[in-house]
Amino acid sequence: MLKRTLLALTLLVLTMGGSCSITIDPGGDDGGSGTTQTTLDQAVAAITITHPVGDPNASVSATIKDSRNRTVTLRGDQAVEVNDVALAGPNSTGRYTALVAPAAQYTLRVHEPTIGVQSTVLDGPTDFEVTAPTDNGTVSLSGFTLLWSNPDEQHQVTIELSQTVFGSPVAKTFGPFGDSGTHTFTASDLSSFVHGTNLALAIELTKTASTNSVSGFKSGTMTAQVTATRTAVPRP
Repeated sequence: MLKRTLLALTLLVLTMGGSCSITIDPGGDDGGSGTTQTTLDQAVAAITITHPVGDPNASVSATIKDSRNRTVTLRGDQAVEVNDVALAGPNSTGRYTALVAPAAQYTLRVHEPTIGVQSTVLDGPTDFEVTAPTDNGTVSLSGFTLLWSNPDEQHQVTIELSQTVFGSPVAKTFGPFGDSGTHTFTASDLSSFVHGTNLALAIELTKTASTNSVSGFKSGTMTAQVTATRTAVPRP
């Protein structure tokens, strides 16, 4: 509606023999496009830190939006850091990114001149390993138990089982549920999968820690995830 009104005003002025220059808000009138700048205490942020076990780096991905869902671009006097590494961006998809060293604790610092430096500390999941089944060990499609190290009930666990059957991917996700260090799959859980030559079952287990209290932004979430994988050989 705003764009149509401005266009009508422009045509009216040109018809009267005049000229004008109009700058249209990059957010348009749909409240969901373009970029903008604002104080970070008026922005909404979502920060995710992911670390595959064995990788030397943890990846940080973040979105920072204003109240109209426009991507916020940081001014030179603003910054967002995770463990003292500044996020770079936004990229073509509107995301800020960084690589940091994997850690048991991540500190988010928001530098906003109008309010100073605000910090949030998140205790992330520690590295762990799948202890059963062994890598390339056998599992029964009648049911089996998955075991892993360093359980912590404060964290959530999601497990994905996947398999390629005659060229078609099959996947099923379980969770999230509390990190107890063990989960048992029943025959019903495994009914989508088959056994046979070259039909490996991929197991991906992700531990997640998160907080909805992020200082320095109007609102935000901060999530840390650690993922371990395992390949198993399905049997009847």
